[in-house]
Amino acid sequence: MKIMFIEDTKEDMELIKNIVEKFHEITPLYFSSAAEFYKSEEAADAVILDIDIPDENGLMIAKKLREHGYDEPIVFVSWHQEYEHESFNVNPFCFVRKEFLDFELTQCIENLLKEYLRKKQKFIYEDEKGSAQISANQILYIERIGNYLNVYLKTRAIVKIRNMSLKKVLEQDIFGFCQINKSSIVNFYYVKRFNEMSEIIMNDGAIFDISKRKEKATYDAYINFLNRER
Repeated sequence: MKIMFIEDTKEDMELIKNIVEKFHEITPLYFSSAAEFYKSEEAADAVILDIDIPDENGLMIAKKLREHGYDEPIVFVSWHQEYEHESFNVNPFCFVRKEFLDFELTQCIENLLKEYLRKKQKFIYEDEKGSAQISANQILYIERIGNYLNVYLKTRAIVKIRNMSLKKVLEQDIFGFCQINKSSIVNFYYVKRFNEMSEIIMNDGAIFDISKRKEKATYDAYINFLNRER
């Protein structure tokens, strides 16, 4: 798992490096400024950044990342807990307080690794050539239309699968997948918001009705998704 760290204070960066060295599964990339970070062409599975960066506020960096389509985990690190509420605007994975850096960053990285493995799950199906698979984290939502499942991907491509039921999809127990009505499964990773409890708005603008009998189950499942082992 590749993680980018942005921290301008040398002493705090050394503390972060000492924590990261415990995790052999991580390939870290370290940056001491926003400018240095922006010059990098590396892709990362997560970004961990200090909020108090002199050349650009960490909250602003995160906002730009989200505006450019970055949907991987973002983690904030700061001495100032008063920023935590404001950080919610970019849907952070967690907020680490520097006074508890060792414990909280360690716990956060452990949860990032678990999340990374969850996103490696595959959706398995049959096509004319036999068994096929799609990375679950590439799927926005699935709709049943007639005898076909339409699988909508982040790339805006649509994969059509014949004679497969939504029940068979759910039996694969893919984390974040939830059936919200008779013909639709959504991936909670790409939910933008709920409109009360009757509709779900997805990141790509698609809107789905939640059936009356599934409203409570859907909402409860989403709360459990948001609270996953953090």
